[in-house]
Order: sequence, then structure tokens, then C-alpha cells
Amino acid sequence: MELQILIIDDDQKLQDLLQEYFHAFHWRCQAHLSGSGVSEMITEAKPDIILLDMMLPHKDGLEVLREIRAISQIPIIMLTARGEASDKIAGLESGADDYLTKPFEARELYARIKAIHRRLQPGPKLPPDDIPLAALEFQGLSLVRSSRCVTSQGQSIALNDSAYRLLEVFMSQPQVVLDRDHIMNLTHGRDFIGYERSIDVQISRLRTILKELSGHEAAIRTVWGEGYMLCARSDLK
Repeated sequence: MELQILIIDDDQKLQDLLQEYFHAFHWRCQAHLSGSGVSEMITEAKPDIILLDMMLPHKDGLEVLREIRAISQIPIIMLTARGEASDKIAGLESGADDYLTKPFEARELYARIKAIHRRLQPGPKLPPDDIPLAALEFQGLSLVRSSRCVTSQGQSIALNDSAYRLLEVFMSQPQVVLDRDHIMNLTHGRDFIGYERSIDVQISRLRTILKELSGHEAAIRTVWGEGYMLCARSDLK
């Protein structure tokens, strides 16, 4: 498995350490000390995943993250020395797929990258009776699994990997209450080692996306003490 990694971090020593570590696995790396010109970086590097520092010169990591999300849904792992919950939530709400606090073991970062990349790969072929529906429809929303395309009344909706997988889980089981652990297992796998409350942040972000879109009636309802449920907007009243 060869991956192209884009590292945006102003810590030169960390850049060198990560590049040396990843090269042992035949991963290719491009590294930059700031987020200036990030769109050109992405065009040139064509990365499979981006490692983005929260605290950068000139532009902070959140601003760079939002710039990336405006043009691409490439998976992003935030790297930062700031470990407060509010910082993690800000990163996840802005579109990060994972969040790792410095200092960290390179082996843990490697495991997180592999986990994200594994989730993006096509699953094994299933027996005919177990093949999931190719397309899901609910209250004006449409999700096509083969193309990972989500639309509302024909209008395309841009979702990063985490938001897409979360919506896919809800649309696979509409009107069913799903608890946090079940959602986490279906979206991240049982070996997930990310921020414990990240699923709540991702659900909040997806809920906001659905609220802001017209042409559909889908909504995510909190069922206190039990979990979350995809329902019609009228059910929230």
C-alpha cells in the first residue's frame, strides 16, 4: 500500500521524523511549513491524506482546514499541541476526520492513517442476499453508494468521508434509534482510536448541514438516554 501524504506543519523536526518514518513503509511525502497556497499544494501533491497542524504561521490550521474543505474532501488529521476539548471540537466541526494531540507516537499516527484509508476502500463482495442497496432514499435525500454521491432534489451535497459514512448509516436504518457505540462501530470500526466524543460532534455537524439544505425533509433527532434517529422534520415538532 503506497500512500501520498501531505504534511503541513511548522515544526521542521517533526516533518523530518514523520517523513523518515513513512518512507520505511514506501509512503511518499510532501511537507510544507505553512498553509499558504494550500490549493496549489493539493494540486501538485495529489495526497491521499493531509496531516495539518492547528497552530501555523500566517494562517491558523482551522482557516487552512476550511480552505481545503471548500475545494476537496481529502481526509485530514489535525495535529496540535492544544489538547482542550474545545479545540478538538472546533477541528472536527470544521471538517477534520481525526485529531491527534502532540506529542504522539509515529506508530499511532500510522495506525490512524491506515484506519482512515481502509474505510475508503471498497468492501469485500457479499453473497447476493447480503448485498446492500445500491442507492438509499429518504425524505428527498438520495445516496448512491457506488459513486458516494449525495443529492437533495438533484442538487449535489459535498460531504467529507466522516459525514458521508455517518449519513449512510442513518439512511440505511431510518426511523430507528441508534446508540453512540453502534454508530461508532458502523462508521469507524471497533478498533477506532480517535477522540471519544468525536461521533457527537460529527452528528451535530451533519445535523447542521441537513438543516441548511432545502428540498428535503430529513432531520436527525436526539432520543435522550438512547441515541439518535434519522426522521422527518415534522417528527421534531
